[in-house]
Amino acid sequence: MNMKLLPLIIFSLFLIGCNGNDDEKGVFEGTWHDQESDVFIKVDGQGELLAFECANDNYELIENMSGSITGNEMTIIYDIHASQVLTYQIERIGNSMELTSAEFSFTVTNVDGIPLYCEKDWITITFASPEQVDVDTETTFIVNYDYRLASSEAVVEVGFTYNEEGAYVIVEENSDIISEIGLGSGSLMVNYTPTDFSADTPFSLHVNLSPTDQGNEYSPFASDSILITIIK
Repeated sequence: MNMKLLPLIIFSLFLIGCNGNDDEKGVFEGTWHDQESDVFIKVDGQGELLAFECANDNYELIENMSGSITGNEMTIIYDIHASQVLTYQIERIGNSMELTSAEFSFTVTNVDGIPLYCEKDWITITFASPEQVDVDTETTFIVNYDYRLASSEAVVEVGFTYNEEGAYVIVEENSDIISEIGLGSGSLMVNYTPTDFSADTPFSLHVNLSPTDQGNEYSPFASDSILITIIK
């Protein structure tokens, strides 16, 4: 899952929550959409929730998240690397929900259901070779990928972990320009010398679907990554 979406996903999850006793839980029953993060939340009559995000052309269940209503609070537990518990307050106004915490306020909308297909930009690595490499040795990597381009021209680029913080650098020797909107696939070959950092900073190969005009604030439309094992 893309980590940049995490704050918006968690805020969207709160929408079920917290407007009083068990009789009031039905007020939040239904399907809700956070347009900015493109996350859908399904809420049952007991205030339990399931969250779905766009992945590989479909909306898939977000794993390792749970939520429940207690009084006027919605508690969200996000449990992947370590448990993180968040609570929010909400208010339903017509067909919308206003979500408020100490730092944030935004609105989600009640919808009929989750669409069969999602139409946002995405990219997925389907094959990468090699998956084991010798440390400090220049290596030729082959990467195959599938993608959806939603609205404008883009460039596919490959990058690798390059520092202890886990940041990655784009290899500029090879890239692929995509100008046709819709689904597609491709392959890139790049050379890079892997570095061994630590167990806390695994070495990864990244693929970005990015705007061709990146400006001063670079942000890819979508990205994916795969761990590469380094042999010392």
